Amino acid sequence: MNYFRAQGKGHTLIEMQNHTSKDGANEGGTEGVCCCDSIDGLLNNTVMDAMNDDDEVVVIRGQEIAEIYDGYRVYPTEIIARMTVAEFTRLAETGAAYDYEDWS
Repeated sequence: MNYFRAQGKGHTLIEMQNHTSKDGANEGGTEGVCCCDSIDGLLNNTVMDAMNDDDEVVVIRGQEIAEIYDGYRVYPTEIIARMTVAEFTRLAETGAAYDYEDWS
């Protein structure tokens, strides 16, 4: 399964593996990065409100740690794609971004 994450630009896989996300619900997770499992999930997530157009969206594969209120905590194992928030938004509008959801 692919997961979708908005973040500041340029973080390496190792940096993401060593990062523990804070989350809006304060559910107390102690490991993993917060992600969504769909394009629509990320587009409707409040994290997108805090992003600049030149921040990035990463499509990752990973090991699911826990389900949280609006997505998942994931230990990332592979970066599938990177794009700016602006590019991600354009790809979602054209429907092209949804191709990333189809990977098993």
